[in-house]
Amino acid sequence: LCHPFVIMPPKAAAAPAAKAAAPAAAKPAAAKAAAGTSVPAPESFLKKRKTLDEIKAKRAVAKADKVKKNKQTRRLIFKRAEKYVKEYRQQEKDLIRHKRQAKNNNGFYISPEPKLAFVTRIRGINCVAPQTRKILQLLRLRQIHNGVFVKLNKATITMLRLVEP
Repeated sequence: LCHPFVIMPPKAAAAPAAKAAAPAAAKPAAAKAAAGTSVPAPESFLKKRKTLDEIKAKRAVAKADKVKKNKQTRRLIFKRAEKYVKEYRQQEKDLIRHKRQAKNNNGFYISPEPKLAFVTRIRGINCVAPQTRKILQLLRLRQIHNGVFVKLNKATITMLRLVEP
C-alpha cells in the first residue's frame, strides 16, 4: 500500500520517462536499417524449403492418385456385387420356372446336387476304427467339433458315407 507521504526522489521519477522515450527513438532507426538492406537467408535453409515444397507437391499428387484409384476400385467392387446379386436372382427365378413346368407337365423337378458341404466332427477319438481315423485325418478333422468345407464329388461322398456316425 502506498503512503501519501512518500516522496520519490527526482532521479527515480525521471527514469521511467527516459525509458519510454528510448524505444520510440530506436524503432525508426531499426526500420531504416531493415528497409535499406536485408540479410539473405542461408543456402541450407532455402534448399530445405525447396525440398519440403517438392515433397509436399509429390504427396499431394500421390494422395489424389490414391483417392482416384480407391474410387475406381470401390466402383468395380460394387459392379461385381451387383453382377452376383443379378446372377443369384436369375438362378432363383429359373428354379421356380423349372418347378412350375414340371408341375404343369405332371412331373417332378429334382434340383441339382450341391457342390459344397460343411463337415463337422461330432465324435471323439475313443474307439475309432483305423479306416475311419485315416479318413478323418484326410478331411482335416482331428479334434471333436472341428469343421471343414468339402467339395462334393464321388470320392468325398464315399469317404463321408464311411465315416458318418
